[in-house]
Amino acid sequence: MGFDFFLAGFGLMAGPVFVLATVILALACYGVTRFLLGRNLDLDHRDLANSVTFRIAALHGMMLAIVFATELNNIQKTYAATEREAAMVSDVYYDLRRYDAEATQALRQRLAQYAHRVVSEEWATLAQDKTLSLEAWHDWERSYEAVLALDPKTEVQRSLKPILLSHVREISTLRQQREAAVREKLDSMFFIAAVVGLVMMATTYFHFPPNRLNLLLISAFAAYTGLITFFVLALSNPYISPGYVAPAAFQTILDGGMSKALDQIEATASPTQ
Repeated sequence: MGFDFFLAGFGLMAGPVFVLATVILALACYGVTRFLLGRNLDLDHRDLANSVTFRIAALHGMMLAIVFATELNNIQKTYAATEREAAMVSDVYYDLRRYDAEATQALRQRLAQYAHRVVSEEWATLAQDKTLSLEAWHDWERSYEAVLALDPKTEVQRSLKPILLSHVREISTLRQQREAAVREKLDSMFFIAAVVGLVMMATTYFHFPPNRLNLLLISAFAAYTGLITFFVLALSNPYISPGYVAPAAFQTILDGGMSKALDQIEATASPTQ
């Protein structure tokens, strides 16, 4: 589970614990380097240390900024894919009613069941197992086969069938995009680079004396670096907090016209009194 296990284990305290760990690591690296190399420093050593510190800080900050922006973009793409998929499901649902309300009733109920399954089951599956729900895939596959089997008789039906097929295929593509968002992991390489950058930055501060102000500044730098690193790792899974992408678009269509189809499914499934 990796970093997701850390988030689940510490809950709301995961962020402060991670930041505190980075501060302790930075101060420890500074203290060890100061103890080993802090004696008999001359001006040339200080100038070189300042130059190295500046360059490492620039590279480290650029790396954090690029990766953080990438993860935010991944969150936005997941939002967009979710909203687009819900719109496609809704369009297919209402186009089927225009096609033939009575003949497509069972298919529309299956689409409503699919949307309900995405909200009630698939989001949790993506968060925990990083995979799509097999039951939701089965719902999509049966819906696709049913659309393929449509036999249009009127001009309106002949116009609607290719649109329906296109939308159902796009739903499949958007589902794969939602899964890809959680499978694109960068934990190991990014985490190693972030830790190495933090350690190198902390060690190059060894030429500064360990007074209260300097220790506070080093701690502030380490805390901010730890916070950004924590957010980057946490945002790599858009189906858990703090980067949680809620299936609000699916819930909206379920609360609308699809609610009647769900009621019909429940009424059919309930035992006769």
